[in-house]
This record gives sequence, C-alpha cells and structure tokens, in this order.
Amino acid sequence: MYKVECRKLIASPFFLLSVIALYFVILLGIRDFYPENEISSMLETGMGRIGLTSLPFLTTMPTAWFASEETICTHYYQLIRSNLKSFINGKLISSLLSSILIVLSSTFIYTLTMILTGHPIGDGRFSYEGTNLLLLKHLVENNHYWLHYMCHILVFSVIATLSPWISLIASTFTKNRYIIFLAPFVVIRFLHYRLSGTNIYELGMLGTFLYAFCFLAICQLIYRYCIRRKLRNG
Repeated sequence: MYKVECRKLIASPFFLLSVIALYFVILLGIRDFYPENEISSMLETGMGRIGLTSLPFLTTMPTAWFASEETICTHYYQLIRSNLKSFINGKLISSLLSSILIVLSSTFIYTLTMILTGHPIGDGRFSYEGTNLLLLKHLVENNHYWLHYMCHILVFSVIATLSPWISLIASTFTKNRYIIFLAPFVVIRFLHYRLSGTNIYELGMLGTFLYAFCFLAICQLIYRYCIRRKLRNG
C-alpha cells in the first residue's frame, strides 16, 4: 500500500512545486550572504532565516492536497485492496518519505547550483564558538566540511517530517483544504513557542532528534486512533 501512496505523492505536481519553491526559498534566505562563500554556512543561514518557517507549508503540500481530496468512500475503496494496518501505515510512511525527499531534492539542487558557481562546501571561516553545538563545531574545526553539511541536511529532513502527519490528523476532522494546509504551521509554531523556554534546545542536534521522535510517536498514535474512529463511524 505504501508503494502506491509514495508513487501518488511523488508523481504529484505538488511535489515538484514544493521542491522548486523550497529551493528558491533557500536562495532568498542567502541573497545577501554570497560573500561568505561557504555552501554549508549559507544553507544554515538560509534555512534558519526563511526555510524553517516555510517547511511546514512546503513539505506537506502533496500530502495535504490528497488528504483534502480523499473522502470516506475513497478510504473504503482503498481498504478493499488492503487491510486496515497496511492502509494506515501506507499513509504514514508515504507522507513521511515525501517530505524528506522534498528537502533532499531541494538541497541537492541548491548544492549543485552553488558548486557550479564556484562556492566551496566549506572553508573554515564559520565558527560555533559560544554555542553548544559540539558535533558541528568538531566537524568544522577538523575540516570535515562534507559531514558538517550532511548534518545540516539531516536536521532539516528531520524537521520536515514533523509536518505531514499533522495534516493527516486534520484531514480526519475536516476536508477544508486551507485548514489542512495551515494546521502544521500553526501546531509547530505553537510548540516552538512553548518549548523555547525549556532546556531541550540546549541539547543541540540531540534535542532536535529527541523532540522529533517524541512528536512523531504521538502524532502517529493520534492519527491511528482518529482514522479508525472515522472509518468505524462512516
């Protein structure tokens, strides 16, 4: 079931639109940072400025669109070809992979663009002095620029996974396309606001992964409950 769902999302024009949009969002975020000349630091700056705000919209676009289009009759038809467990897992896995692929595709195009225009992946000028990002600091100080760059892409991919399941949950309550699109942004911004005063961000990358793991675990439980209730009640 998840293979069918993955093909449906990736073949969607909204997938391509999301990839292109996120690519230009990153470029917009680094428009005045070209003199820094480091691909890695410019990506961190661009995503930090604009990309992280845009991720809940752009990475969930294919999932949100199809979730808003599918009716209860569509679900029943899909269940004819698979059991309930495969149906739910297919929705969860395909939406997750779609979001990760959007980030990976956009950053790949960005990386290729920067390399072709003569920017090095890193030159050691970017400093993490005074921060608690010990892994990134270690990689930069030891000239492991590609690993440093891959860590950034990994973090952005993890952040991207937070959005699609919120849209899936919202789609079990309403078919209003705007609500399903906006739900991830509202929820993530609210959680960011609530967590900004805690110590979780002091853990650096570990904090990001811990936050994402707990959030995804809760979201998939909520979606499983909501979709089962919806299918049961018709």
